[in-house]
Amino acid sequence: MPNLPIPANPGAGRITMVDSFIRRDGNLFAFTWPFSTTSPPMQRLVNGQWVDEPIHYGGFTTQNNHIRGEVMLGNRRFLYGKINAPFTGGRITFSNPANLIAEVDASNTVIPMRGLYNAADGSWTNTNRPGVIFENQLVLGGPIGFSEGGQRILYTAGWDGTRWNRVVNVDPADPPVDLIVHNGQLYGLARLSSTATGWQLLQRDASRNWVPVASQTFTGLGGLVSHLGDLYVLTGSQSTNVFRLTGTTLAPLPAHTVSSVSGLVSRVSAGGSLYVGGTTLQRFTGTSWQTIPLTGGPSDANVLLELDGALHAVDSIGNTTTDRVTRLHRLTGTTWSLVSSTQPGSGVGPVTGANVIDGSLYIAGTFGVLRLDAGGAWARYAWPIALSSSSAMRILKGPEDRILITGALGTVGSDPSVNIAMLAPTTITINWPPLPRAGTRNSVITIGVGAVGQSNNNTGLAYQWLREGVPLVNGPTPAGTTIGGATSRRLVLSNAQTADAGMFSVRISLACGTSVTTDPVPITISACNDID
Repeated sequence: MPNLPIPANPGAGRITMVDSFIRRDGNLFAFTWPFSTTSPPMQRLVNGQWVDEPIHYGGFTTQNNHIRGEVMLGNRRFLYGKINAPFTGGRITFSNPANLIAEVDASNTVIPMRGLYNAADGSWTNTNRPGVIFENQLVLGGPIGFSEGGQRILYTAGWDGTRWNRVVNVDPADPPVDLIVHNGQLYGLARLSSTATGWQLLQRDASRNWVPVASQTFTGLGGLVSHLGDLYVLTGSQSTNVFRLTGTTLAPLPAHTVSSVSGLVSRVSAGGSLYVGGTTLQRFTGTSWQTIPLTGGPSDANVLLELDGALHAVDSIGNTTTDRVTRLHRLTGTTWSLVSSTQPGSGVGPVTGANVIDGSLYIAGTFGVLRLDAGGAWARYAWPIALSSSSAMRILKGPEDRILITGALGTVGSDPSVNIAMLAPTTITINWPPLPRAGTRNSVITIGVGAVGQSNNNTGLAYQWLREGVPLVNGPTPAGTTIGGATSRRLVLSNAQTADAGMFSVRISLACGTSVTTDPVPITISACNDID
């Protein structure tokens, strides 16, 4: 491995297998397989020798971990890789569940993201991770393990930004197939008892219990959608059976046919119509279903969303990672139009989820997350872990205004999937701002800035200098000044001319889209006195 120092005493027997190296604060660290259950899984190179780093795991074993690296999100430190958290008890036995993201707290304890992991369990499907925002919490359905306060399992739990909490007093017999907040109330599709033969529509009542809304039971994968004040239940092998809840009555509606590879379908209410999509698209207008051709539009209708009162679809085209293009389409009547698309190679692979949050469109895919802002600019987040292209992702705004992505967010071997990720890029810190500068005509004037910041895909800062709020470009100005370093930390004005004086600032950005602009400061350019 190039550029790594060779320790004088590598400590034979201490490090059995090295997963990864990192540099932090001028030190070299190694993530390893510990040689015993009490040995820390992290070593630091000190004076040519490997020594144990004071880091320990909270509530789970240190052995058989594969730590691939760490990232800093704001002032929070996270590890990623295979992080074991064995659990046996209750209704389920987890032989080797794994977290793929864990947090290191101020005491150097590794916490498996407050117990964030899912495991397959009978009728539970790996391709669906229902999640909604309810009572200012991210509420997820599925086996959710806890590492703090004792290990336990919940089928419905809410994350308030700090810890997981019970949302219902008693969980249903199986994890909910879907969750939804409708008219301010929490609904779910799940089996109420272990003897039930199918899914029921459940509602959390005032006593925080799950109670059946109606007596109907459903089989096959199911989904819930709120449309024009009513709640719709879609179930079946391709979610072909549709029921509408009005008051406390579930009434069947005409069936539809939507082709889908996995059996899961996208459903959304937009422009007064209910849309259900997969590899094909159907529109329900109150009494009947209509097939909407995809000709001239997206390659499929797997990811649908409502934007500006109209139906939009997101897709991905291209055969390889390097030429993938992510596209946004708008439907008007039965005609599709292309709204925006990324450049080849800057997409995120197969698209599995999208949502509009605070005026920006977030798109989740196998290779990362895109953000399309109101101004039409694309930004990209990269995943630190490999994802499954069959994941059904949902993007939500969670506690503390964090953007959260739920779904089957990748596996390590046969281990189950982590079901949540957080987009929380660091704040850019300006160590020294630009200072006022002065010079004479035809001189060279330099102005600079000092800043630090790192995005969650480990990329650095980008700079853009501005004069009077207008971005500068390298090269000569109309007045004759030559601009250099317009997109670097140091701006150089050569052959400075008086007409190019003014108020200067710099916009500093992270690859994920976070940016900060410094306060404007003056650059004064005076003409020389001819008598002098």
